[in-house]
Amino acid sequence: MRAGAVQYHVDLAQNILTTALEHEPLQNELFAQLIRLTSGAMPYGLQAWKLMALAIPLYLPKQYSLLWLLRRHIERWSAMALEASGSRETSVEESESKMAGYCGHALERSLRVGGRVEGPSKFEATTMLSRDPCATKLPLCISVQIPSGDYQVIEFDGSTEVGQCLSSLCLKLGLRPALLSGYALYCDTNPNLILLKGRQKLCDCMTAWERQARDKNHGPLTEAVVSLRLKLRMRHHWRAIAHEETPMERLLLCHRMAEEITMGQFPMSNELAEEICALYAQMNFSDCSKIISDSQFAKLTARCYPKKMLEVACERTLRMNIQQNWTQLVGVTPTECVRMMLAVLRKWKFFGSYVKPAREKMNNSQLIYIALNDSGLHMLSSKQMELVRSFPYHKLVSFGEFHGDFMVTVTRETKDDEETPRERLTFAMDPKHVEQLTCHVAEYMRCQKLVWKMSAMK
Repeated sequence: MRAGAVQYHVDLAQNILTTALEHEPLQNELFAQLIRLTSGAMPYGLQAWKLMALAIPLYLPKQYSLLWLLRRHIERWSAMALEASGSRETSVEESESKMAGYCGHALERSLRVGGRVEGPSKFEATTMLSRDPCATKLPLCISVQIPSGDYQVIEFDGSTEVGQCLSSLCLKLGLRPALLSGYALYCDTNPNLILLKGRQKLCDCMTAWERQARDKNHGPLTEAVVSLRLKLRMRHHWRAIAHEETPMERLLLCHRMAEEITMGQFPMSNELAEEICALYAQMNFSDCSKIISDSQFAKLTARCYPKKMLEVACERTLRMNIQQNWTQLVGVTPTECVRMMLAVLRKWKFFGSYVKPAREKMNNSQLIYIALNDSGLHMLSSKQMELVRSFPYHKLVSFGEFHGDFMVTVTRETKDDEETPRERLTFAMDPKHVEQLTCHVAEYMRCQKLVWKMSAMK
């Protein structure tokens, strides 16, 4: 089939299923027609089965009698796959019976986890309609970028939640469960990262991303534009159970902190930055050769050296100092480099914090950093990143977006009875940062007690 014809059928399936999702009375009619089209009397039953496989994760018939009929219809056709092994059944009928088996599995999944809030994405519809989804129970796959820069592929279906994908990814990489390791999946919108919640369906996230890309881009929607870019990133860092970190967690933590250093969100002196850069070089490239190549130097400065310091540094002197520190690490294994790097970086009180720049509106719009960690919300100075004020989570009365700014209300102790016991602080921030900061504060407060209970049970 021509590419244009495939795209026509994909767009048609998307429109049909999305329209029925928005108009509930059409859902019963859709399934009634799909049952009729897959009854064996039509020459294009396989295409109707694939459309049913796309529809079942989205919604199910609201009438119990129609739902009962759908289950019996799928069970009857699924049984044909067993009978086909002992008979000379045509390949078309056998393919339809296999698709019915897949629909039966999708139906049980949808009954267990619930329906969706978004229609099928272009990627989901193309995969289901143009390929055979019966080879596996999880026919869809997407790559996730991990902090080291490598990619890991995860498999899912129309009913898979983000939390399930995250759990399988942690298991593959050798990480602790997401609650303890603190990792989460983010959507990379360049330059912002949007946290994906565990109860969201991954296919819903893909559809929402595709719709945003369609609204923002006026040109042709290529696969590179509409495809969802996922990143695995540390959301929480629990200092009390840091001793339980796995070797893979420590390695990924080094890459994450190198990224924070590059963004200028970690206090650094010139000497410390050069030593950390040398450790990072030994960890990635092993022993130093006689001279640092241009590609190695470019990679090191791009991944593990503060951008602001790099703009004013002398490249020749910097290259020489990094090489001098690197040659002193000959024979040191990557594991030892990870241990040494974390031992130095953990000395900072706010190691592992979620940091975002902001301007305090009540103090002449002074530039500061807001840092979140397991002890509370902290205000840091912009130059040396020293602590200005700190608020434990139990003192937060309210927090969130207010007229485009991030506002937090905290309780305070007052000596004068006339003073209010509450203080309101407002910070000017990027709207995306406001949304994500609000989400991360809520997640820290929600997960804090759960982590304490789980760590106390050990």
